[in-house]
Amino acid sequence: MKKEQSDIVEKVDRLRLFVIDGSKALRCAIDAVYGTDNPVQRCRNHKVRNVLDYLPEDQKDLVKCAMRAAFSMEADKGKKKLNQLAKWLELEYPSASGSLLEGLDEMFTINMLGLPKTLRRCLGTTNIIDSPHSGLHGNCMEEFVL
Repeated sequence: MKKEQSDIVEKVDRLRLFVIDGSKALRCAIDAVYGTDNPVQRCRNHKVRNVLDYLPEDQKDLVKCAMRAAFSMEADKGKKKLNQLAKWLELEYPSASGSLLEGLDEMFTINMLGLPKTLRRCLGTTNIIDSPHSGLHGNCMEEFVL
């Protein structure tokens, strides 16, 4: 990184929330540039798709609903529900179970921050970045302060 960019990063003294797709290289870069104190939220849509890719058609709707329900709970309760789901999946679909558990804590960052549901809906996914015309409903960023 150029010195000017590094100086800018150091001058900004505030908490940043990073919403990423789960890329280990991207997470490493965030930590290297901004430090490890900034919260990181994993894209829930990517996680659901990744888990469902390991399942047969007749299991996908059930798992998708269970995951989405867990995401709307308080962080501890949601993580507990997804751990239970992973145990159930482990018997017949170990790859789906492993995918579900990978990065689990970062799936609930926005819940732990206590953000309102409308804001969590926007910040729980990278869709805002992936497709600027999807994911925004009204002024979801209106009261966002970390």
